[in-house]
Amino acid sequence: MRNRNLILILTVLVAAFLVAGCGQMRQLTQAEKDRLDNIAGMLEMAEAKGAKECAPKEYAVAKADLDSARLECTQSWEKCNAGEKPAAEGLKAQQSIDALFKALQVCEDKKKIPTCGLVAEPDTIAPGKCAMLKWSGENVETIVMGPDEKAKGAEKLPLSGLREVCPKVTTDYQMSCVGKYSTNYETATVTVAEPKVVAPPPAPAPVVVAPAPVVKKELALRVNFDTAKWNIRPADLAELQKGVQFLKDNPGAKIHIVGHTDSRGSEKYNQGLSEKRAESVKKYLEGEVEIKPDQITSEGKGESEPIADNKTKQGQFQNRRVMITIK
Repeated sequence: MRNRNLILILTVLVAAFLVAGCGQMRQLTQAEKDRLDNIAGMLEMAEAKGAKECAPKEYAVAKADLDSARLECTQSWEKCNAGEKPAAEGLKAQQSIDALFKALQVCEDKKKIPTCGLVAEPDTIAPGKCAMLKWSGENVETIVMGPDEKAKGAEKLPLSGLREVCPKVTTDYQMSCVGKYSTNYETATVTVAEPKVVAPPPAPAPVVVAPAPVVKKELALRVNFDTAKWNIRPADLAELQKGVQFLKDNPGAKIHIVGHTDSRGSEKYNQGLSEKRAESVKKYLEGEVEIKPDQITSEGKGESEPIADNKTKQGQFQNRRVMITIK
């Protein structure tokens, strides 16, 4: 009976010790956390590149090894070496990630089609003449002359080169472009044909002299202004450029610029405002094309010559104007 009680007490103590030990979670060091987070980031990057479809086995192994490493490192009775190099679970997870990226690279390489870039120059020759075959391989490990790279005695070629060919009849030249994972086949045809007889060119058509273009001798332009403003609006630049081009075509033309306002404001104020508007246009033209002082004049007429009803906003806008005459 005494021994039985002793065994019972020991059993309870061992169970309590195990419960207490299993309930403790170990905190990761910063180095361990950084390394495991780095591996997790690489796993996310691999997933974004299509690892689940391209390399499902390697992806599953890497994810499992990462989860295992995180679990092992949080157990108080386990030694976590994820922050060290080499590391037990940490290194295993890193190795799995490395294997996953190698598998991804294989997938990318398999997508690359091996090409020879085979061309014939010229592709058509006269009998007795020669052409040049040109090639330059891309994504290839070997280039073989002919359609069967495994044929006995198949001629291996440099990855880029030139070769003169002088066929007697139209001939197809084939190359096998052998890549790491696949083979592509290319053909260049050299056509042998008698040169075409070129007919003499037709007699030139009689020259028809077009009438000289009618040159405008006079140009009238109008630009409008915002209320109480004399700076040129962007919307009117195209209209002023017509005047600039006319002056370039007719460098000796005379320019007369007249500024106007609507009826709002005093006569004195509007007179000064109209003169500023005329001067603003004058300076713009002088800045765009060379104009002699005696070619250009400007004046302001205030509100004295309206062309629309000053009682409406539309009429006021039409009256806030500068008239430009070039002849």
